[in-house]
Amino acid sequence: MKVRYFIYGLILILGVFLDQWTKQLVVKNIQNSNDFLHLLPVLSIVRTHNTGVSFGMLSTFNLGPVFYGILVLSIILFLVYRMLVTQRILMQTAFVLMISGAVGNLIDRCMWGYVVDFISAHWFEKYHFYVFNVADIFVSCGAGLIILDAIIEKRTS
Repeated sequence: MKVRYFIYGLILILGVFLDQWTKQLVVKNIQNSNDFLHLLPVLSIVRTHNTGVSFGMLSTFNLGPVFYGILVLSIILFLVYRMLVTQRILMQTAFVLMISGAVGNLIDRCMWGYVVDFISAHWFEKYHFYVFNVADIFVSCGAGLIILDAIIEKRTS
């Protein structure tokens, strides 16, 4: 069990490092939202500043970085609690990924007052998905693992 928590700690640290490293690359190399790098016909790197929550929700309300910081910190504490009380490895892994993403974005909020987003998925410039970052990928993968765990639990019960 102690080995498992050591591995979770490594995942958390590596996840936050990867998130912050990729954001620093974007901040240093892309000056504004008019600069971009097309990687594929459906994927670009752009620089945006998200003052809201996930995928820019609530950004029009201008609730401020302190409000969002407290909200994210509360969510992190809840996820840590949930991770510690569950015994299912898939759920624990999901919570670690989500915590890693939340911490990565919380660091941005504390440093700049916004989150740096930079991955733009689109369909040949016609249909655009929200711009996101590596931390958002970790949160989404964690949510996916929670859904997978629920499906597995339903089938085994």
